[in-house]
Amino acid sequence: MKKVFGEKINRIDYEIRKGVYAVIFNSKKDKVLTVQTKKGHYFLPGGGIEDDESHTQCLARELLEETGYDAFISTYLGSAMRYFYSADGKPCLSQGYFYLAKLSKKNKNQ
Repeated sequence: MKKVFGEKINRIDYEIRKGVYAVIFNSKKDKVLTVQTKKGHYFLPGGGIEDDESHTQCLARELLEETGYDAFISTYLGSAMRYFYSADGKPCLSQGYFYLAKLSKKNKNQ
């Protein structure tokens, strides 16, 4: 069963945004890696699926872009959906897929 967050309002067309996100623990497994936006908000690393990308292709690309590291993507943890309004006021439905991952090595091309 998928977890659903936010409130769906009838008669509103929601733009669907699919994304993949990583849960990356530190070595003590007491902290999770997050990325900070320019506005100061914290999120799990990851992002939107482009074209025909698989979940793992998308997540590897997003992790490289956001952290500069290559990563090992392992166990699928589950999914969740969230109704929200984007920064420009558009109604959206986020479909997020979550995976355990580990950072590997700093990518020399970054």
